[in-house]
Amino acid sequence: MNPELNDYEFIVTIVHEMAHHEVWKDSMNILLKRHRKIAPHGISWKNHYSRLMQPLLVPAVFPEDILSVLIRYFLNPKASSKTEARLVKILKKYDPPDGYEFLETLPYDSLF
Repeated sequence: MNPELNDYEFIVTIVHEMAHHEVWKDSMNILLKRHRKIAPHGISWKNHYSRLMQPLLVPAVFPEDILSVLIRYFLNPKASSKTEARLVKILKKYDPPDGYEFLETLPYDSLF
């Protein structure tokens, strides 16, 4: 796993990878029966990812600000959480300072 992930991003990522393992197990059964391949981020993966994440979507695991964004995200999770701008921004709040800023936080006419 990526050592630069904060604790909350790590949870989202490890459960993402665990969902891939579940899809792989499913695909072994399907391949043996029907010779069909399952998409790595298809419906099966989305279902497994949401199911595995469901017990973790509680205030004891995630702060409320992350939790509200995650609940919405898991209505239809994407192949990469990095493509969900609201999730990226809220998770970044919990990173150690790195000097990076989002473009919309820069003053108008800033040079970068």
